Amino acid sequence: MKSEIRHHWKRVRDLGCILTSTPDPTLHHCKGGSMLPFVQKGMGQKTSDWLVIPIAWPYHTGVFGIDSGQPSLTVDVWEELFGSQVELLDEVSRRIGVNVWEKAGINRYLDDMAN
Repeated sequence: MKSEIRHHWKRVRDLGCILTSTPDPTLHHCKGGSMLPFVQKGMGQKTSDWLVIPIAWPYHTGVFGIDSGQPSLTVDVWEELFGSQVELLDEVSRRIGVNVWEKAGINRYLDDMAN
């Protein structure tokens, strides 16, 4: 399983930043905001390694980062500015040809993909 995830992460990174197409993005584990209906996790639990999006550093942990820790930049605000994590994961799925939701054990049908 670990080698399958490593391969998945490489393919996702190779896409470049999902927002800017900048090469060498970091991977963000999607959580909170639009993800709440799909991912319920308790304290200390990590989101599935399949549910990652490639984003450039400024949009991950930098000044515009979803994980920047800035009180004024909540996940909901970030999603209003840059798009919902759910939609970005759908786009990752389309680009790599793998339904990442299905891989994560979540039943989410993408009508333009064979599931």
